[in-house]
Amino acid sequence: MLTSEMFCHYGGADKEANALRQNINKTKDELKIKGQKYYVSPSGNDNNDGKSPKSAWKTLDNVSLSAFMLKEGDAILLERGGVYRLNSAFVCKSGITYGAYGKGSK
Repeated sequence: MLTSEMFCHYGGADKEANALRQNINKTKDELKIKGQKYYVSPSGNDNNDGKSPKSAWKTLDNVSLSAFMLKEGDAILLERGGVYRLNSAFVCKSGITYGAYGKGSK
C-alpha cells in the first residue's frame, strides 16, 4: 500500500532524476583519451578490429572478450542512439574510459 509519504518520495526521485538528466545533457563532451579508442555500434561487426567508427564492433560481448588487450588510457566508445544488450556479465576495467560518439542524445 502506498502512503502519501511514499508517493511524495517517489515523485521527488523522479524530479531529481530529471534534473540530473538535464545537467548531463548540458555538459560538453570532452574526453581526454590517451590510448587506443575502440568503437561499438549496432551496425558494427564483431569480426572488425573496433578501432574506428567504420570498423566498429557490434556487441559489448566482444568488448568483454577483448578486455585482456585493453590498456590503461584506452577507451570504449558506444555510438549514440544504439541499444546494447549483453549475453554475459560486463565488468568495467580500471583505467579505461567509457563514453559515447556520434550524434544524438546522451
